[in-house]
Parts: sequence; structure tokens; C-alpha cells
Amino acid sequence: MAAPAGASLTILYNGKLARTYKVVRPRAFAIAGRALDTLINEADRERIRSYRRFAEDHAIAFDMVTVDEDYPLSDGRLFDPAQMRALFEQGLRQAERRPADGPSPGRRDQ
Repeated sequence: MAAPAGASLTILYNGKLARTYKVVRPRAFAIAGRALDTLINEADRERIRSYRRFAEDHAIAFDMVTVDEDYPLSDGRLFDPAQMRALFEQGLRQAERRPADGPSPGRRDQ
């Protein structure tokens, strides 16, 4: 089944996809926690690669928006209202910079 003309797929990823280096304390739980973070992030990257392949295979335009790599994400509470408002404002600024017919400034090719 072919995609309709002009079909597009946009992924909004609430986070950063770039691999990060982080030193952890040489303790079992710290190492296990970091390993779990690494596995989850790699699974996210693989899922996005599969979405991109699907779009390419079906001639669907693909775009992706992530949190800017230089945006500081807190390691604090999971649902910190102040952090969530600040992140929302960052998303609005990203959207304002986005060309009407081009990729977003926060696009990350994976």
C-alpha cells in the first residue's frame, strides 16, 4: 500500500538522542543504573532508525525534533513543573526558528 501523496512522519522526542559520556562511581547500583540508561537510549535510537527506514521505504517525508543538545536537562525530580515549563518554552523557541518547509533546528539524523 502506497502512502498518500504528501504524507509525512514527524517524531517529537522528549529528550536528547546523542550518546553521552558520564563517569559513575565504582558501585554496583551506579554502574547498573548507567548501563540501564545506555540500553534505553540505544533502544530509542534504534526505534527512530526503524521509523526512518519505514518512511524511506514508503516514500514518506521524515522529520524529527529533539531537545537541543546544548539545552541543560536537570537530573532532579521526574516531573519538575519549573523544568517542564522551561522545556516547553525551549520547544516554542525551536518552533519559531523552524523554516516553514524545511527540517527543524532540533533535527537529529540518526
